[in-house]
Amino acid sequence: MRTRLTLSALLLCALLCPVSLKGAELVPSDLKVDTLRYDLSLSYPVHIYLVRPRAAAQPLPCIVYVPGSAWKKQKMDRAVRNQAALALRGYAVAFVEYRPCSEALFPAQVEDVKTATRYLRERAARFGLDARNFFAWGSSSGAHTVLLHAFTQDSSLLDNEHGVPTSCAVNAVVDYYGPSELVHEFRIQHGKQERPDQNGGLLLGDPVEEKRDVAIKASPLYYVHPLCVPVFVAHGDADKVVPVEQSHWLVERLRTSGVRVEYVELPGSKHGGPAFNTPELLNRIFSFLDSCRITN
Repeated sequence: MRTRLTLSALLLCALLCPVSLKGAELVPSDLKVDTLRYDLSLSYPVHIYLVRPRAAAQPLPCIVYVPGSAWKKQKMDRAVRNQAALALRGYAVAFVEYRPCSEALFPAQVEDVKTATRYLRERAARFGLDARNFFAWGSSSGAHTVLLHAFTQDSSLLDNEHGVPTSCAVNAVVDYYGPSELVHEFRIQHGKQERPDQNGGLLLGDPVEEKRDVAIKASPLYYVHPLCVPVFVAHGDADKVVPVEQSHWLVERLRTSGVRVEYVELPGSKHGGPAFNTPELLNRIFSFLDSCRITN
């Protein structure tokens, strides 16, 4: 009995006790970072890096931020250092780590982000979060993941739930240059099929020619429906990693379905870069998020 109790205590501590993030000292001093392991049912450790102002009125609306990684292992310390300042705009920002495709194939990444969102909402009072106002934001493969999360949040699709009744819903989603249609995305490189050891093959487990049905299921474009939450899309027209046409198709489908969508195309911008962190663009995004908040 003593062994079981000790093990349970250790597991609970691992799940709930914050630990330090490598390089957290580079985050602005008026912010604090907590590292939380959010799903102990997985053999691969996944974490949330929750960034909040040290002095702020509570509860705070929360952005679930998923950094891109080509679905491989994310560089979470770099993502937190580079984007922590988003939490200076009156929002908590929860940087979510998902299982890389080397550990688990699609749809594991979407399942993880939904589980992380539930974890945070269940503990909203503990962390000073406003459970009514959660948002999702992702870049590249992270944007692909949050789009699938948001577009399927009211269904059992792409969700393991773990028997938790808490909602994983978000009020709106921000898509930074995410792929929306994977059948085309994995064929577009120099007009040739992407190799199975590259990004697409790693996510799906085989070349798209052998798993075309799975590639369709992994494409946010095909999940768009009239009741989707509002979407903000930003993409550079010189992106050679995820062609800008991927966002064109998504925006057109959203508009045709009557979904609120705002689109910014950045001339000359590639896959990420300083243009995506200008005050002008961020002001526009936070105005969009503010307009999607529940206030009563």
